[in-house]
Amino acid sequence: MPNWSGFLTHSPFIYNRSMVYPIDNLVKIIELGREFLMSKSIATKIEELIQDTVLEKGFEIVDIEYIKESKDWYLRIFIDTAGGVSIDDCENISKAISQLLDEDNLIKNPYILEVSSPGIERPLKKQQDYERFIGSKVTVKTFAPINGKKVFTGLLVGYEDDIVTLSIDDKKQKLTLDKIASANLTVDFQGGEK
Repeated sequence: MPNWSGFLTHSPFIYNRSMVYPIDNLVKIIELGREFLMSKSIATKIEELIQDTVLEKGFEIVDIEYIKESKDWYLRIFIDTAGGVSIDDCENISKAISQLLDEDNLIKNPYILEVSSPGIERPLKKQQDYERFIGSKVTVKTFAPINGKKVFTGLLVGYEDDIVTLSIDDKKQKLTLDKIASANLTVDFQGGEK
């Protein structure tokens, strides 16, 4: 066993059988966990607050992120529509929802608001996303390996009862939503989106 006597007087530690963890690191992990839960809760409340306004303007909310990067908090709202999203669209939505956010005062600390398109490799988050993009090439990442794999890229051929069906090399792969960590459209730059 190493001699920790001098070291322990300077920094408190938690010791388990295999590892020694500085308490400072544990505190940081707990703080990050708290920030993550708070950000998810706020993102959900913000979606409820702005949903009708965004829909009235002809757009859908693809995703909302409320995250801390370095010392700044960012509220990112990703919007889309069948015809695509322009910079003017982002500006108009930003103005409309800024007023709602200011009136509601849901976020107490300063933050930077960003409104943008989800991009060409847009995430699939909701049931409607999976149904809308049947026939498209997608990449799905799972929380844990399934048949030794965590990443599946193929053609989205079905969605029913929270089961996503991909066609990969002419074989069907079924994945339940609770096993999916993330999913997004995938662009084949040689042949475009499939």
